[in-house]
Amino acid sequence: MSAQASSSIARPRATRSNDDTVTNLPPRPGAVASQDSKQIQLLANHFKISFEPGIFYQYRVDFEPEVESKGKKRALLDSINEIWGRRYIFDGTMLWSTKNFKDCGVDTVDRDNNPFHVALTFTKEVPVGGPDDKTDVQIYNILFRRNLRHLKMIQIRRNHYSKDLARVFPQDHIELWPGFITPINLHDRGHSITIDRTWKTLRTDTVWDKMNEMYNNFQTDEAWHNAVAADLTGAIVLTRYNNRTYPVHGVDWNQNPASLFPRNGRQTSFADYYLDQYKIDIRVQIQPLLINRQRRRLPQGGFKEDVIFLIPELCYRTGITDEMRANDDLMKRMATITLGPPQERVMEIVKFAEEIASKNEEIKADFAHFGLTLNSKPPMVPARQLPRPAVMITPRRQPVI
Repeated sequence: MSAQASSSIARPRATRSNDDTVTNLPPRPGAVASQDSKQIQLLANHFKISFEPGIFYQYRVDFEPEVESKGKKRALLDSINEIWGRRYIFDGTMLWSTKNFKDCGVDTVDRDNNPFHVALTFTKEVPVGGPDDKTDVQIYNILFRRNLRHLKMIQIRRNHYSKDLARVFPQDHIELWPGFITPINLHDRGHSITIDRTWKTLRTDTVWDKMNEMYNNFQTDEAWHNAVAADLTGAIVLTRYNNRTYPVHGVDWNQNPASLFPRNGRQTSFADYYLDQYKIDIRVQIQPLLINRQRRRLPQGGFKEDVIFLIPELCYRTGITDEMRANDDLMKRMATITLGPPQERVMEIVKFAEEIASKNEEIKADFAHFGLTLNSKPPMVPARQLPRPAVMITPRRQPVI
């Protein structure tokens, strides 16, 4: 069938009903149940979530001098929250509040008594809480993920993980952080949040440790440089000082932590930057720098590529490498943890939902302020279980299972 012909086929539209079932599919045609099948009830990991209708006020936040750390930005906002209140939603650039206030600029200081100017500029009103409204999904996703810090969870990209509950494999220099996926989406029958388990694999030794280990396998620096670049390019590393991940696009052997770069109108070294920004003292001054390239949209339109240099001593590799996959014993030991039985998975998901919905007082207060309600009871889904079929193999056609 050609592409033109297939595009003209009419497809049934998904319908909306008043029950709590979440679906994005058209209704199934009627079918006669097999006499051998058994009717069962399944649990879904979609939890009903609702919002009270209202208005959020959106503001753009600018810092002078510029602040790169989102955590430091929030700390500065918290220090002067008498203007917009203790409870607000902030994504690093935009702030949403239930309070309507005029544009303002406030002077404050950080914990080291360095002066900063924080400017808030009103941009628009955002209606929230509509049953079919997609505009509030982004805001409530930020609110939900932010509140997971009250459970001592660490955000890495869009998911949250518990460092305190990490499973460690000391002989392999690996640890597994348990976590949860928590996206809020608008479905055919309202908003819901999907909750599922996930795991983050982290090395406990640094990238610099691994580079030194590789050094002993080569007779020349050039061969070592090439091997390190081939091994690291495309890898994802995590920096624990801000719990952010970065893809590595290369290694700069011409720079080191003592190299200078422009910051706030003056030249500063990478070592001094980490000491000032994160209170981290770089131990090895001869190590090269890792290259990360990021493309960002400019306010006036267009894009700009930023180059971020990372210190190997502060980077930890994430994910499962080919070397790890080749280790059958390690993969079996990891699977015993990550591939638990369905009953265990359901219990952990429901326990997590209950903790958020009703057990943590700080989360309850924040959700109540912004009009968010989570139903921690997982929905039941009717299903039918078919008997195991007999698989026949020719020519004797003997059943094998």
